[in-house]
Amino acid sequence: MKGLQLAESNQVKDWLLFTEFFTGDREKALEIVKAFLIKPSTKWYTPHVIERGYRYILKQLKVKKSRTVFESLFSEFSFSSVGKIDQSILLLHYYFQLDKRQIARIVRKSIREIRRIQFSFLQQLATNGISLASFVDRLLEKGKTLAYPFSIDDVYKRSLINVKKTALYSFIIFHLLLVGGAMNIGIVEKTQAKQGPDLLMIYKGNKLDEMIKAQLTEAFQEDGFSVLVNFEEAEVYISVEKEELYQKKSEIIPFVYQILKDKDITYTVELDYDLKALGKDQTAYKIVTEADEKRIKLWPGDYSDQGKVIGWIVSLPNDIELVKEEKELLRVQEILNGYHHKAPVTVSYYDKQIVDRRERWLKLSPYFNEGFLLGKEYNIERIRTNATEKNVIIDIYTYFLTKDKSKEEIARAIKRSLDQFLQSDEINMLVQNDTYTINIYSAGKKKINLDY
Repeated sequence: MKGLQLAESNQVKDWLLFTEFFTGDREKALEIVKAFLIKPSTKWYTPHVIERGYRYILKQLKVKKSRTVFESLFSEFSFSSVGKIDQSILLLHYYFQLDKRQIARIVRKSIREIRRIQFSFLQQLATNGISLASFVDRLLEKGKTLAYPFSIDDVYKRSLINVKKTALYSFIIFHLLLVGGAMNIGIVEKTQAKQGPDLLMIYKGNKLDEMIKAQLTEAFQEDGFSVLVNFEEAEVYISVEKEELYQKKSEIIPFVYQILKDKDITYTVELDYDLKALGKDQTAYKIVTEADEKRIKLWPGDYSDQGKVIGWIVSLPNDIELVKEEKELLRVQEILNGYHHKAPVTVSYYDKQIVDRRERWLKLSPYFNEGFLLGKEYNIERIRTNATEKNVIIDIYTYFLTKDKSKEEIARAIKRSLDQFLQSDEINMLVQNDTYTINIYSAGKKKINLDY
């Protein structure tokens, strides 16, 4: 394929297929996907281009009222009405194999809400006497009938930005960044003189989500608030456990906006009502919640035709001693007995070292995000931490253009800040003896030199 390719051809096919699932109209699907591909900004957000494509499509589908392929599939299984967003969550997960974090970014819901929707759907399957494997097979069969007769090259012929236009966009974006954007020269000079944000100060104080939750609890005299700050998408998600709190939506959202305004933060705010139930089985939800509070990894393993949990799975470390395993199983049984739940429990084992390491570094990630993503002067798009191996990899993706001469100095400031934080005595219990490698990339995914 000639020219600059903004997305993999297979991904374009997925976007087209996803759109036709919801429109049943091939020409409309092609029109929507082409419109996304010609957006100049598509080139400069490549780390999230997959999610941004799906999100753009969903926005265009909001006004579409016609019967969709996916709705037809649901009617074949005699399901009750399922909303378009819930349909998209199921389609993205079971057909396009996206993980919950990606789906949450696309539909702008919390991972917890994504999990609840999927659980509720599994219960619908069980109620209708349908196995998940049967549903997925039928879904794949539907997808095969939507094969496109045209070449993907045709999409790119009319959609790709040619080399001359790309050079022009590069100049315009670079100019805007220098004059009034994240790379304002004054900011760059200020950044060069600093060591980077003080992550330890954030660690010792209250994180943004904790601060918002505390102020909401005090103002509304309720404990049922859950706050999640998505720094990458510049959004604050709030979920409430009580319906009476949700009825105060018109008070809660402006209240949070004022908190953000006082801190000069221009994030959007969303409020959801958490039904505090996993589908129809409220007892199961209470059991999972109590187990989680007691640091027991307990999850539903099997369901009845009525969507009730009839089997449980408890995860234990693979090096656990027999005596300790028996004690843990006794604790699980005590929880189940407390709710008069007699379902059997199956044990699965996990690699304790890997899980423990991931959990330790997961506790550090919020401070990375708040330190670097809340303020725009470091020009960071996202931060990813991979703690699978003992040498932890921290990948930082920025918006810097590859030819921007100032990016190395700012990258060094970022690395100095992380080093000072990770090597401080205060968080030694989280880092322990792990080593780590910091990689910082420009917008073109080219690694930036981090030599001090």
